[in-house]
Amino acid sequence: RELDPREQVMKKCTLCVDRIYDAALPPEERKPACVMACPTSARLFGDIHDPASEVSVAIREQGGYALMPEWGTHPANHYLPRR
Repeated sequence: RELDPREQVMKKCTLCVDRIYDAALPPEERKPACVMACPTSARLFGDIHDPASEVSVAIREQGGYALMPEWGTHPANHYLPRR
């Protein structure tokens, strides 16, 4: 775990992997806490390899891009341009 027990805060993002794979949660709640809590829905989460997923559609239709793919790190996060 990346929780600092003294400060009671996360020190490294794990994308809430425990939530994503928790079969006890309904599928619509299997998202990182930051995605669930964002009041403006500025964050999306999903399978970018599924062309019908919300994130794939957003990336495709809004010109989403990965940061510095030329570094060969195979980034999983994609960014949408400002509106």
